[in-house]
Amino acid sequence: MCKNHPETGTRKRCHYCRAYICPECTRSFLDRPFCSTRCLLRSVLQEASVFWTTPSATKARSKKSGSLAGRATRWLFPLVTLSLFLMIWLSLRELAHEVAAWKQSSPRAPAPALQDSVQDRSQIQWTQPQQARINENRITIVGEAADNISLSLLVNHELRAVTISKDGRFAFENVAVKAGDNEVVVRGLDEHGHVSLLEKIITITGRPVAEITAGDFSRGPSDRKCIALTFDGGSGNGSAEAILNQLADKKITCTFFLTGAFMKRYPDLVRRIVADGHEVGNHTWSHPRLTTVARNRRQETLAEMTREKLQQELKRTADYFTQLTGREMAHYWRAPFGEHNREIRAWAEEIGYTHIGWTVTNDQSLDARDWIADKNHQGYQTSEKILSRLLSFGRDSDTAGHGGIILMHLDSQRKDDPVHPILPALIDSLRGRGYEWVTISRMRDISPL
Repeated sequence: MCKNHPETGTRKRCHYCRAYICPECTRSFLDRPFCSTRCLLRSVLQEASVFWTTPSATKARSKKSGSLAGRATRWLFPLVTLSLFLMIWLSLRELAHEVAAWKQSSPRAPAPALQDSVQDRSQIQWTQPQQARINENRITIVGEAADNISLSLLVNHELRAVTISKDGRFAFENVAVKAGDNEVVVRGLDEHGHVSLLEKIITITGRPVAEITAGDFSRGPSDRKCIALTFDGGSGNGSAEAILNQLADKKITCTFFLTGAFMKRYPDLVRRIVADGHEVGNHTWSHPRLTTVARNRRQETLAEMTREKLQQELKRTADYFTQLTGREMAHYWRAPFGEHNREIRAWAEEIGYTHIGWTVTNDQSLDARDWIADKNHQGYQTSEKILSRLLSFGRDSDTAGHGGIILMHLDSQRKDDPVHPILPALIDSLRGRGYEWVTISRMRDISPL
């Protein structure tokens, strides 16, 4: 009868311990049956030991057999050792899948020597305040077990760590768990190769609050006289060199939102932006349309725009920036054409990107509209009028201009009357009023939660 399943008859025995085992319990290696991984490894070790514990009589015979046999023996030891390590690695991989298999079927054998310590599948539920969320949590698991028990930790079915109990104790320290649902499993492997569940914990956190995590940051603190100048770089470099020279002369740093296409076309310009100390955010790779606003004036997500497409646009741009500059791109993004909604912002938020807009208050906007080149367009303004409009923003209130975010572009289709020459006057005038020029990161640092 099988040692694990007494109701099952069998004539097969474990090659190492000689115990009877049925086909369900059999683990084969080199056409030899074993009852457990432990017996398999012990058998391999036993046979490999021949090569470093050869009796003296055998050594004497090996000398007479010639150098060829001696060389063959010397090669067998490293080959067997390599096979041993390979078997250990394969065994660890196999153990990572055993818990999943354990869940699918109830054990037929009596409880093994290493007993399950979990009877009820308890759940820990955490509530979430409305103005915060958990991005990451770390836990430490400490337990007791007989010495030399192999223990493994799985988080969300992924093998995270393996350890051996010592002095009756074991520990898994500083284990990261994500926001949302987590299944944490600790299981042990006894000397007979039986896997037993020792602990199972399910942590549940609420979904991030959409208003907080998928917001549009378009204004800084209202109690600080700070203002951010931002530039979008889509396809052309237009006035970029002149703008960088002006910013350097005035000794201010800004935040640039660049597309992947822009960086690929003007790599030296991107390196200069970084070298001059400016911050670089994400403007997607190809500057795609995201919503139906051009069709029906509504910010409804385009049918062809998906979570995967948007996230790929952002990831590809960030990866290329790092490859080009050796720096990490700031985790801010600005939607092309100003097309975004809560759903789109949430998709970006899932991979760590906060949307940055520009300030609009009481029908006043800090969008320079320097991208409008058609003089017959109702939104067209001369550079002089643009300067006057930006400087008059918030004049009706002592704090209306505080925390403002200005939007300008590195390129424009305007054939004459370019807008970038107004920058020195804009910078000096607002400085004269006591405003501090800051990057988006700095503005968010000093903004209340």
